[in-house]
Amino acid sequence: MNYGAFGVIAIKAIQEQQATIDSQKNDIKELKKLVEKLEQQITAITSSPSVQNASSATQTKIMLSSAYLKQNTPNPFNGATSISYYVPENKNAFVEITTANGQLIKNVPLTQKGNGQLFIEAGTLKTGIYYYTLKVDGVKVDTKQMVLAK
Repeated sequence: MNYGAFGVIAIKAIQEQQATIDSQKNDIKELKKLVEKLEQQITAITSSPSVQNASSATQTKIMLSSAYLKQNTPNPFNGATSISYYVPENKNAFVEITTANGQLIKNVPLTQKGNGQLFIEAGTLKTGIYYYTLKVDGVKVDTKQMVLAK
């Protein structure tokens, strides 16, 4: 067996790997620059007095985007399930529960601001797939799926 030929193949493979590594290093540098630029823009927007004192579209978009829903647990469920969420202060929010075909089951107002939990009991719900949507100031923010298995 000619072990010297393996050396040539190994060197070629190492050269190809190095080219990939160099390319990835350049990509990482570019991404770091973009992240830094975005952080500066966010800082400028959120620290601006006009944004802090006004109800501009930008401020509203930033505040709405900070609201979120987490996946219900347990899922699937058969008795009750809990949904964790976050809603910014001074925002009107509710969770809309619909069937898989879009039929509205109920709207649940979220009175607790900041981090909160919503408990859903199976009650009169039928076995099936449901969707729950967080709406903040009338704007749809997030939707998740839950499964009721009796």
